[in-house]
Amino acid sequence: MANILITYYKVQELKFGKILAFWDGLFKELKNCGNNLLVINTAYFNDYNSNVVKNKKLDRLILDRVDQFKPDLIITFNHRIPYSILETYKDIPSVIWDGDALEYFCDLKYIKENIERYKIFSISESWEKGYIDFGFKKNQIYQVPPATAIYKEDIPQDIKISFLGGIHYDTGKIKKLICSHKYEEQLWNIQQEYLNSETFDYEALFCKYFQNDYENLNLNNADLWPFFNYRWLVLANLLDLGLKIYGLRWDEVVKTMPQITTAFFNKNVWSLEDNQEFYNRSVISISPIHPQGCGSGFPWRIYDVMASNACLVSEHSSDLKKLTSGQVEIPMFHTPWQAREICQDLLKDDTARYEIITASQKYVDNNARWIHHFKNIEDIMNIKIINENQIGNYINIDRDLEFQKLISSNKTQRKMKLKDKIRYKIWKQLDKTLKRKKII
Repeated sequence: MANILITYYKVQELKFGKILAFWDGLFKELKNCGNNLLVINTAYFNDYNSNVVKNKKLDRLILDRVDQFKPDLIITFNHRIPYSILETYKDIPSVIWDGDALEYFCDLKYIKENIERYKIFSISESWEKGYIDFGFKKNQIYQVPPATAIYKEDIPQDIKISFLGGIHYDTGKIKKLICSHKYEEQLWNIQQEYLNSETFDYEALFCKYFQNDYENLNLNNADLWPFFNYRWLVLANLLDLGLKIYGLRWDEVVKTMPQITTAFFNKNVWSLEDNQEFYNRSVISISPIHPQGCGSGFPWRIYDVMASNACLVSEHSSDLKKLTSGQVEIPMFHTPWQAREICQDLLKDDTARYEIITASQKYVDNNARWIHHFKNIEDIMNIKIINENQIGNYINIDRDLEFQKLISSNKTQRKMKLKDKIRYKIWKQLDKTLKRKKII
């Protein structure tokens, strides 16, 4: 039985009051394997890119709860973890489990300065080079694909094609580059090569066509991702086939693509139970992949769909193809029109669809349940996680009454500070105006 501290950042949980399906399943399965969990969602008290808890009373309370818990293992997703815990528990085995590429990790400077203390659990082989370039050694990096706690349910399938996901973050730099109209030929060539090949090295494509000018553009991979994000176009190509979209932030595209928002249903599909029902209601579930996957990685939703009665249609993923080779042939696309052709064919062919679904479910049950990964984690960390005939305990810190009181107080203080800032700006502007008019 292990005491496992898990930290992550998911601001949407504050709105929905539910834990995201991926973590919901992970936490329940760890508990069912006889482990004690202390779970901290840092979105309750921290900004997105900060590990410093500004409220000192809250920071002390969190540290007290961790002290009482006595962790044997720390797992932090994308390195979202209070700085005080990092400093206090330097000798406890620590894992950074990625859900996104390295660029999205919090406090990269701290990681670099303390790099020897961490092991990386990565969901994508393509990210290994980035970790090594950053300073990690190969023996610190382990491929740990996602898993699922979703199961098939025989319920009416009233959604022909479903998609569950949101709109990706955009730094805005590519938009400025396009709107400058200085590099129209280069950008056109890059898109043509990308669409007519399976090249996923985005920086190499830009270097090829921009040559020496590329360095002056000051763009990194995260800046380039929107240029290779075909999510909107993939989904738009499926509108007339019965597409229904659930997820977050789709209202933001109403100005540029109002047609696609007609397929968006603003309903809460968040928890493990929500996701299980949603996917089992779907005949086909489509999975465009974030460009950070670079044609290799794949999102958590993939195994959720495969475990259900929906037929998965995925954007190209060499990792997924490699993992499922010889067991199930997942239909994959590279372009929006390929996605449409695949979905059209599968909607017409019940036999082919059923074969994919049956093989997918078998693959998940044999390879992609959490218990399969726990065995791997035990070997990597040399900590016993699978404890037969034992049930652990699961503590979510946001259920702590004292924590809730301090969070409530912290919100009030932040609101007051915002009011003070607004008052100060108004006063400054008024002061300038009165001086300009020589009233004071």
